[in-house]
Amino acid sequence: MGREAWRAYRADSPEALRTLVGQADFGQLVHLKTAMFAHLSRFPAPANGLGFIEKFWLKNLEPAPSANVPLLTRFWNENPQFGLGDLQLLRTLDELKRAGLVHENGPLSLTARGQAVLEERETYRNFAPRPRWLGGVELPD
Repeated sequence: MGREAWRAYRADSPEALRTLVGQADFGQLVHLKTAMFAHLSRFPAPANGLGFIEKFWLKNLEPAPSANVPLLTRFWNENPQFGLGDLQLLRTLDELKRAGLVHENGPLSLTARGQAVLEERETYRNFAPRPRWLGGVELPD
């Protein structure tokens, strides 16, 4: 199962992972299915180009500006399945800033572009840095 999961993770499309998670018995690797689901959730949604982590940042900045530390803590408390460190989460935040979806002038805040992406009137794919990889998959433009 470990070899199959690694092959699916490294594949050039997330379809192998979707198939594996939907059909496989993970046996004694009880946390592997959760990890694969978490990984799949990071792929961009067709409607707005956001993966779970990008969407988390935008949704949590939508109601009001915030400092990043409370949001990092909130992410870890609500999403322990990712096992990400602060640098990984801050890298995603930096990409959102460079794309013009998040503004930092004191506290972090959502820009008009970020709001448009969150509301699916725009897509993050139009603004995201290139190239972008997730596992063995180069994310489309």
